Amino acid sequence: MRVYLELARRSFAQQFAYRGATLAGLFTNSIFGVMIASVFLALYRSNPDVNGEIAGWRATETLTYVWISQSLLMVVYLWGWWEIMLSIQTGAIVADFLKPLDFYAYWLSRDLGRAAAHALIRGVPTFLVGALLFRQMVIPGELGRWLAFLVSVVLAVSVSFAFRFILNMAGFWVIDHRGVAYMGTVLVNFFSGLLVPLTFFPGWLETVANLLPFRAIIMIPIELLLGQRSVFSGIALQLFCFGALSVIARLLLRAGERKVVIQGG
Repeated sequence: MRVYLELARRSFAQQFAYRGATLAGLFTNSIFGVMIASVFLALYRSNPDVNGEIAGWRATETLTYVWISQSLLMVVYLWGWWEIMLSIQTGAIVADFLKPLDFYAYWLSRDLGRAAAHALIRGVPTFLVGALLFRQMVIPGELGRWLAFLVSVVLAVSVSFAFRFILNMAGFWVIDHRGVAYMGTVLVNFFSGLLVPLTFFPGWLETVANLLPFRAIIMIPIELLLGQRSVFSGIALQLFCFGALSVIARLLLRAGERKVVIQGG
């Protein structure tokens, strides 16, 4: 256990080396947050007959949704993580297999350390920018909601990691990862609630989204913070998604390990 904590700590410290990228990313998140929030406000103001709500969301709650989703972007790391797939293509993964560590836990520890750093240097500052620019945001005062939100964010990172790990396992069977990357990006962007709250979907499409694990990455932490879902149901669903995806990830890893052994003689 100690070695995995050390891996997380080192990964956490490593993120602070990229100060320029951090500032650029914070600026980008803030700009997109302002744009998306402004679009949603225009939607509410252009529909006076909705009684202040669209699909059960008030404008103030939607503003909070926008800025939390922007704050979580680098924390849950939805796109751009292909380290394992690249190590498969270069053959460097063989050295990782030789380490006396659980391969899946090794990468999960590193990802949790990375996420903790980004929560501090990207997540919190982005949310504060939103709170300063849009005073209408709902900021709960109950400590219990914030604690549930923090636990949910940790689980959201874990679910995201498990899904990204599964995508990376495709490197054992495909030469170019870009097709897998595009498909994975479309799925997670659309069904996680990153673009719009999932309740804005037509009924049949929301049903499809509820059958997929991606809601656990963005929507559930927001729903828990806003009190739109019970803590038990939200955390239980995230745990289930993480467990199911982890089983799939480990099965693919086991199959991939056999393939590497065959290719190497």
